[in-house]
Amino acid sequence: MPKEKLSREKQFMPFNALKGYQELLREKEVEHEERVELSEEKQQEINEILIGLKRGDKIKINFYINGRYLTRQGMIQKLSFVTKILVVNNKMIYFKDIRDIKLID
Repeated sequence: MPKEKLSREKQFMPFNALKGYQELLREKEVEHEERVELSEEKQQEINEILIGLKRGDKIKINFYINGRYLTRQGMIQKLSFVTKILVVNNKMIYFKDIRDIKLID
């Protein structure tokens, strides 16, 4: 293919000026779930697990965010009992949003 034709084709390549906008729209299309009210026993179980965790531990966690429940698996990057957050795979999770958490080997 001639050089000038390749150069001309580049001019008409698609350009996404609103980067991330399509993902945001897809997120809005997702059905929202109601937040599950945890029993006292489940809250206590989660609290006991959280107390035993430390930075670098690998976990599997189910949590509520943006109107739905997500499950993530990864290493704890940050854990703060003052601000009551934990960060896994660059995702900040509030303790109050945790539905289930398990330590994995």
